[in-house]
Amino acid sequence: MGRQRPMELRQLVSFCHVARLRSVTKAARELELGQPTVTTHLRKLEDEFGVTFFESIKRPMRFTSEGATLLDLVTPVITSVNALKTQMDYSERWGSFVVGAYPYLVTYHLPRGIQRFQENHADVRIRLLARSYYPLIHYSFGPGWRDRPGILLLAPG
Repeated sequence: MGRQRPMELRQLVSFCHVARLRSVTKAARELELGQPTVTTHLRKLEDEFGVTFFESIKRPMRFTSEGATLLDLVTPVITSVNALKTQMDYSERWGSFVVGAYPYLVTYHLPRGIQRFQENHADVRIRLLARSYYPLIHYSFGPGWRDRPGILLLAPG
């Protein structure tokens, strides 16, 4: 007998969408999946638990008591996962960065531009480093800096 694969988060997401919209077709459209994929997600969940979650004949789709129970238990999980995705996406976009430049630039030219930037992006942390060119590179990035992704280096002049 083949070993059954464990339930997946995407199956639960499909279930929640079908439950909310009362339609596999509408859920598939909203999830940008094919209708057969959403149906497969539901069937795999039903196989996992050995129950049916929707009355198969009724349109719009209606829950069985097991479907209602699953929805009650899964909704907080999906809500938490969505919050996690939102927070991680936010953290990726709005993080921090370091601006390194000659002391003269850091003192007289960069502050106005950085102030304007931070008025529009208050959640971004900017750190200024005032160093001459070569010490700046080695202090900021250490040995092997040329091999690291995400470093933008502009030569003086």
